[in-house]
Amino acid sequence: MLGFKLFGMLLPGRCPACLVAAMYVSGFAMAAAVHACRRTLAVNRAEACWGLAAGLAIGLSAMAMLSAMSLPAAAAFPVIQGMSLSGGVLVCALVFREQLTRRKLAALAVGLCAMILTLWR
Repeated sequence: MLGFKLFGMLLPGRCPACLVAAMYVSGFAMAAAVHACRRTLAVNRAEACWGLAAGLAIGLSAMAMLSAMSLPAAAAFPVIQGMSLSGGVLVCALVFREQLTRRKLAALAVGLCAMILTLWR
């Protein structure tokens, strides 16, 4: 969030998607440097799937955050945090093989619908 505030102050009027891309590319570059130093690039299929799922959740949260920037702060903050929380819950449920009951799935669906309706207001 500090990066977005600095971006807004230092580069007003620019597309904030560039900042999000720069944040994730820098993380990828650091991870690639670590793998290059180890001289091994052995990634198994399960790691790749979990990385893809986490990246998808983070990417959706970033897109929701960019969409919510035009909303008042009272609406933007719950949308941003709700997307991160919902994605995290789904990824953790998959990683730890937690059983999602109908009640839990209904709660996630209602939360996601509320966030989507807030963005489309």
